[in-house]
Amino acid sequence: MSLVRRLINHPYGRVLLAGGILLCATYGSWSITQWLLAQLAADGLNNPLFPGLALSLAQCALPFVALNFCCRHLEGRSLADIGVRLKHIPRDMGLGMLVSAGIMSLTVLLLARISAYQPVGFCSPADSVALITGIIASVSAPINEEIFFRGTLFRHLEQYTGSWLALLTSGLIFGFGHSWRPYATWHSSLFLAIDVGFLCAGLYMLTRSLWVPMGMHFAWNVCEELIYGLPNSGSAPSVSLLHAVVQGPAWLTGGSFGPEASIIPFAICLLLNVIVFVLVTKKQAAIRLKKIGKAVTVTSYNSTVSSGYE
Repeated sequence: MSLVRRLINHPYGRVLLAGGILLCATYGSWSITQWLLAQLAADGLNNPLFPGLALSLAQCALPFVALNFCCRHLEGRSLADIGVRLKHIPRDMGLGMLVSAGIMSLTVLLLARISAYQPVGFCSPADSVALITGIIASVSAPINEEIFFRGTLFRHLEQYTGSWLALLTSGLIFGFGHSWRPYATWHSSLFLAIDVGFLCAGLYMLTRSLWVPMGMHFAWNVCEELIYGLPNSGSAPSVSLLHAVVQGPAWLTGGSFGPEASIIPFAICLLLNVIVFVLVTKKQAAIRLKKIGKAVTVTSYNSTVSSGYE
C-alpha cells in the first residue's frame, strides 16, 4: 500500500493531506496574484479596481479547485455534499453577513453610547474608489480561511471526533492562529476563537452550508475595518466609510488589536453561540462521538449534511 493511500485511509492522515493541499493552493493563489499585479503595474494600469478584482478572483479560485479535488478524490463526495451549492450563495451568504453586521453594529452602538466610539466624519469622495477596492479585496481572505478551517479542518475532525470536539479544536486553532498579528494577546486569541471560530462552526453545523460562515467572516472584516473604521486583528484601516475617535480601556474597546479583543462583542457572540448550540442540539445536527466509531461513513455524513435547511 502506497504512502498516499495510507494517509487517505488514516483519519488524521487525511486531515493532514487535505490541509496541506489547501495550504499549497492558498499560497499558490497568492503567488499568482502577486505575479498578475506585477504585470499590471508594469503595463501602467493605474485603476485600482481591476487589480483588486483580479486579486480576489485569483485568491479564491484555486482554493475552491483544491477543495473540490480533496472532496472527490479523498472522500468520494461532491462540493454540494459538504454544503457548497451555487444556488444558495445569495441566501446563505446573506444570512452570514446579516449576523456579523448585527454583531458589529450593536458593538459600535454600545461603544458610542458610553462615548468610547465617537464618529467625526465620513469617507471623502476621493477615497470612495479605494473603499470599494478594499471591499472587493476583502472577499478572498475570509473565504480561503473558511475553506481551510470549517470546510476542511472542522469537517474532517467532525467525522472522527464528533462535532463538539471538532468545533472546540478547530476554533482554538483558528483563534490562536492569529496570535502572530500585531498587538495580539492570549485573551484576544481566545476571544477570536469564541467570537468567530466557534460561531462560524456552529452556524455551519446548524445550516450545513459553507456559504454561511463565509458570509459571516467576510462581513465581520468589512464592517469592522471598512465601515466603522476599527482595527481588524491588529491592522489599522487605511480607508473606511466612517471616521471615528475610539477611547477607553483596551478591555472595553479592544485597543490597537480591534473589537475582537473587546468584552462587548465577546459577550454578544457568547450569547449567540449558546443560541446556535441549542438550535443545533434540538435539530440533532451534531455528530456524536459515541456514534462514529472509527469514522463516519459517507452515507451517514451526507444524511447529516442534508439536515441543513433547504
